[in-house]
Amino acid sequence: MTQTKAHQNWIGILLCIFASCFAAWIFWAELWQQTSHMSDVTFHLSILHSIDVAVKSGGNPVDFWYDGSPFGFALFRGYQHLPHLIVYYIYRACSEQFALESILRVSTCILATLVPCCFFICMRLLGLSKLSAGFSALFSVLVVEIGNYGLGLHNYNWGSGGIIAQLWACCFLLPAVGVS
Repeated sequence: MTQTKAHQNWIGILLCIFASCFAAWIFWAELWQQTSHMSDVTFHLSILHSIDVAVKSGGNPVDFWYDGSPFGFALFRGYQHLPHLIVYYIYRACSEQFALESILRVSTCILATLVPCCFFICMRLLGLSKLSAGFSALFSVLVVEIGNYGLGLHNYNWGSGGIIAQLWACCFLLPAVGVS
């Protein structure tokens, strides 16, 4: 390997690290908010509380009636199950020593930090060089979408608004795309 190639590899890795640190820095504030604010943390937190009520009353954690929305059916019949169940069962595994909101916020911060790494891994699996994969990781924190949902700069500006389930999807989907 030539010296230039080695430098390019390190630059790619450093870009990925920088992007992950940037995401962690942006989401760090989410961990210390006094209350849920301008985001859908309140919606996802209410889902987690409904799961908790269902489980503690002997009900099904994915087939409870969620009265926080006008859907007219059990919410999880048409919404993301896995992210909420993982966060809830982490809460239960910790013997409920931490608040559900704290676990939700920490998981959001961790996942946001991992998204650039997932872009990097995906691009490497697709055959891109470390330098190109590093730029993809850097790009991951600059993706902008139209509207209020999805992964994008809008969400970094407004906190975790709209990206809790999307972060889980990115962390699972991107490496899967790279492997396929």
